[in-house]
Amino acid sequence: MNTMGTNHNAPGKHVRVIVQPGDCGLETILTLVGQSPRMVGLKSVDSECKRVHRLPTLLESIDLEHIFYPISKNPVYMAAEKARLHPSCAVPAALLKGMEISLDLAVPKNTSAIYEIL
Repeated sequence: MNTMGTNHNAPGKHVRVIVQPGDCGLETILTLVGQSPRMVGLKSVDSECKRVHRLPTLLESIDLEHIFYPISKNPVYMAAEKARLHPSCAVPAALLKGMEISLDLAVPKNTSAIYEIL
């Protein structure tokens, strides 16, 4: 596993993830906090979406191992399903990416998708 310079005795980084919405227009800001070198928690959610606000009660923290579970068994996507997020909501993927960044498993590079009608 690539540790990308992780200090194995220090907790992960604090990360803010700003998710720009699609059709719903409800921007979401997630704040993640590294609790240990292997554990990251969802500290807060700022969103006008009531469903997204359910995530912290369904997913307080996640272990490094669980970040890489397949979508059908991944705790983030399971929490998103219980919160009844729209299937194409970008918040779960953004949350996972933020967790990876917090644990030094990914770099903080923005992602996007551009849709064009042809």
